[in-house]
Amino acid sequence: MKRFLSIFLSLIAGASMLAFAACADNAAESNPPADNEQTGGNQNNGDDTPAIPAGDGDILIVYFSATGNTERIAGYIADATGGTTFELVPVQPYTSADLRWADENSRVVQEYENPEQRDVELTSTTVENWAEYDTVFIGYPIWWGIAAWPVNGFVQDNDFTGKTVIPFCT
Repeated sequence: MKRFLSIFLSLIAGASMLAFAACADNAAESNPPADNEQTGGNQNNGDDTPAIPAGDGDILIVYFSATGNTERIAGYIADATGGTTFELVPVQPYTSADLRWADENSRVVQEYENPEQRDVELTSTTVENWAEYDTVFIGYPIWWGIAAWPVNGFVQDNDFTGKTVIPFCT
């Protein structure tokens, strides 16, 4: 299990670094960082586990899980980081019938085909002590190539200024 988590977090870190590297400009090449600055890359804690994001505050793992898969991964991340989990729960929960993507009459298909129906009300988007969290993992299943729309309300209702956001999907 520890090896799986280590590989999983390494993949997340690698994908994040690739995404950020693609957006970086050439200034880093001409101005190397000072010795005491973090330079990115695959730093670790002296073993095979990737480095946990460092900061003055705590780690929050926010997730929406329709079938339990994303919840399981959120739990692995919480165990590895000591972070706190916060589940995004729709006011009208999704049933098994709602999630039948091959049934054109199911809830998720109707929401997919009618974007105005994707505004899924959540029981709460307010995290206690939100300001204390430096790092926020946000987890969700992929629906039709995008993040499951129940996550949208949480993202829109919170100010992520100054926070490191690490998405993960199932």
